[in-house]
Amino acid sequence: MVQSAILTELLGENYEGKLSKYKKTLGGRKVKLISELSSVYVVADLHSDVDCLKKSLDFYFKELMDEERPIYFVAAGDLFDPLTIKEDKSKDVFDCVIEMKRILGDSAIFLEGDHEHAYIAGPAIEKTVDGVRINQTKEFKKKLSEEEIDILFDFVKNMPLLVKTVNGYLISHSGPALNVKSIEEIDKISYNCDDYDNADEFLKTPYGSLIWGVVEYVKGGRKNYYFKEDMKNFLKALSSDGIEAKLSIQGHSGNAYIVTENAEYFGIDGREYLPDLNLLLLATAETQKTKYLLSFDVDAPFGEIYLGDLDKYNYDKTKFKWKTLKIKYENKISEKQTKKELSKKEKIEMIIKSENLDREDRFVEILEKTPDDKFDEKIDEYYKKGFFTGTKPY
Repeated sequence: MVQSAILTELLGENYEGKLSKYKKTLGGRKVKLISELSSVYVVADLHSDVDCLKKSLDFYFKELMDEERPIYFVAAGDLFDPLTIKEDKSKDVFDCVIEMKRILGDSAIFLEGDHEHAYIAGPAIEKTVDGVRINQTKEFKKKLSEEEIDILFDFVKNMPLLVKTVNGYLISHSGPALNVKSIEEIDKISYNCDDYDNADEFLKTPYGSLIWGVVEYVKGGRKNYYFKEDMKNFLKALSSDGIEAKLSIQGHSGNAYIVTENAEYFGIDGREYLPDLNLLLLATAETQKTKYLLSFDVDAPFGEIYLGDLDKYNYDKTKFKWKTLKIKYENKISEKQTKKELSKKEKIEMIIKSENLDREDRFVEILEKTPDDKFDEKIDEYYKKGFFTGTKPY
């Protein structure tokens, strides 16, 4: 493997000797659980912004070597492919992350995003520059040897999709995952080269929605939708391991129209906290006015999250200033509360919507005639027998 120019610049030619003792191995395939008392540093959507990568890694490496507690670095997808093509530094980023993964193992966690997925299953990432359409996926591969293309394929194929911490934070490229029943289901996701034979169906799967989100392509851009019901189901499903999921930290939407029940707007200027969804959106890409490095301690009170402006980092970590977010958690996913609040009619309406049924459908007619005390039993029977194929919406 080629020596990483970025790591050499930050740590010297013997960077492996300096980093190897910090290597960690976490359990899980597609879900990495950080259960020890530790500090976590997060960037999202770097898009080959080498300046931001170097600054975030410089801070991370200094913390790693100065502190006695475990320190994790998480990059939440879209490492490659610049959003504004001045000079594509994807190869430098590739050399760096491959070396970091080899030396540090799960101390450095790189999550799969849609730009990484393009290198194993498609679709190719394309951008228009000066009126010319450029296939970034194809152009990046031209810079790699055959051996490096194989390394890239294996690297992406084995990338996790999600980090969960023992204090209830979820980190992913996008989301919420649709039609998912448990965190164990996500951990069992495997790469399939036929993912894009039916792109619309793939985007409704837990895999597709974790890297693309709930998405619609429109003239002039992309819309990502974040709705309470989807987020509620996502947090509930990812609490199946007994650790309540309280906050989702996601990237991906910094350059998309963001649509919620309450508003629609463009971009997130580095970060956007949506309290009614228990959702924090983050972006570190070159197009953001503020490029944030996010930090939190797993053993700190819930909601103590810190944001540092990488443009203001001068490679002296003692002078790096952080702003504090105080996030309060309200449990909106209590199963007992949900069942108490929903009437039979409301449940039927939710089933019709989630299963895309007509009101004249025979299943709807049967459910309307089912006695109240037998209703939930009948619903569970339909899901068990495969008559309903999505995720139970309440």
